[in-house]
Amino acid sequence: MTNLLHKMMAEKILEYVDAEVESGRRTDIDTLAAYSGYSRRHLQRLFLAVTGVGLGEYIRRRRLNRAALLLRFSRRGYQDIALSLGFDSQQSFNREFKKSTGMTPMQYREKPEWEFFPLSGSIRKKYDIPAPQEVYLPGGAVVGKEVIFYGTVDNQRDNATIYAYLERIFGEKALRQGELWVVSRATPAMDSKYHYRAVNGVGVPGGRKGKVFSYSAGKYLQIRFETERETHLEQVHYLYLNILSERRTVRRAEPEVMVLNYDEGKVMCTLYIPVVTEDSQGEDKH
Repeated sequence: MTNLLHKMMAEKILEYVDAEVESGRRTDIDTLAAYSGYSRRHLQRLFLAVTGVGLGEYIRRRRLNRAALLLRFSRRGYQDIALSLGFDSQQSFNREFKKSTGMTPMQYREKPEWEFFPLSGSIRKKYDIPAPQEVYLPGGAVVGKEVIFYGTVDNQRDNATIYAYLERIFGEKALRQGELWVVSRATPAMDSKYHYRAVNGVGVPGGRKGKVFSYSAGKYLQIRFETERETHLEQVHYLYLNILSERRTVRRAEPEVMVLNYDEGKVMCTLYIPVVTEDSQGEDKH
């Protein structure tokens, strides 16, 4: 019974930290101790025992994760991002970000390749996604329809554009096709409501009608997992924030490719993420 209560409290603390970081309120262990009713020491010991992560370290990771996502997926100014994360100033934000990543916020934002290692997803929910495999994917093109959606880094659910995208790839029309290819690229949005704009070419290779969406030849990480409309975006976010970040993956500035196979109500997703290999990283340094 005691272990169950501890797990329930840790779950509430995780939920509270995520909500506070996403709202821009400064969160520290003293605040969490007051919220939980436990002493600082007991709370830290309980959290570590249940999650395997120190409470202070988890708070730091979640703030750094949101900072990295806002830098890559929004046009928000550096000071705005700093204040939205509870930092006293842009200078203090710059110092902590560089100390953690080895890059200034400007360097992280403007680098063509995307470094995943500052990312760190919530540990409240886990998905059973197999380990990625490195493969070579020949260049190609998908012919079909352009589907655009707008999103936020905190994955807001009340979003008509995302609903329309999910309907296109999980609706009855998609299920009848048997297989669907999606070529996707996300860029910061010029919109105060949303952070990014995702342009998706949805169709099939060699199609005869529609727009052409190309992808480049090169090394990709291939990840294959079962998916469904209700959890698809959460699974992809989990993959990026919790799995690829641990691998210290570096993504090339190219679109990703997704192949969906439909069979008797089961949907298998094969995701291809363009990556910088260790060899090419070494070449870049010389």
